[in-house]
Amino acid sequence: TGDELVDENHRPGAGPLVSLCNGWEDACSEAKHLGVRAVRLRAGLVLDEGGGPLAQLLPVFKFYESDLAGPGRRIISWIHREDMVGMIMFCLDRFTVWGSLNAVSPDPRPLADFGRLLRRYMGARNWDLVPGEPVSSLLPDASDIILQGCKVMPAKAKSLGFEFKYENMQDALEAMYQVPVG
Repeated sequence: TGDELVDENHRPGAGPLVSLCNGWEDACSEAKHLGVRAVRLRAGLVLDEGGGPLAQLLPVFKFYESDLAGPGRRIISWIHREDMVGMIMFCLDRFTVWGSLNAVSPDPRPLADFGRLLRRYMGARNWDLVPGEPVSSLLPDASDIILQGCKVMPAKAKSLGFEFKYENMQDALEAMYQVPVG
């Protein structure tokens, strides 16, 4: 977590969400013993203007017009919705793809950068910190990951030839909101 880059070969972290995901992956691994190809996509924060965690976080950013506060380095690993769908299709179309793939952009960013870009989209000016409590109450299952951060890279997807449509956060937000945020 924090500044350490992690990819598909990195050992899992700790916490309830990690334990839940490890259980899913272990169950999925049993398919291999049955001769079934199994692909496990480890999704980051999916950026979608119409829903998901971003839609739940927007009111917090609008109310506070600011960055999120919280413990740790707060690196956000994210993927644009179109790239998430593209990666799913990529995996379905290629029978040589198997195992775990990190479904994240190759551009993990500090949460402060995300907040800065989002504020530009919203036209906000203040620099107060958003307390971690609103995030924890809106996204109880994912707040640890958002507030503590994890710098995840899509090493396997890139090595298999997946091409991202939105490799950087600024392009992704501009495409979503159809306004320049830079």
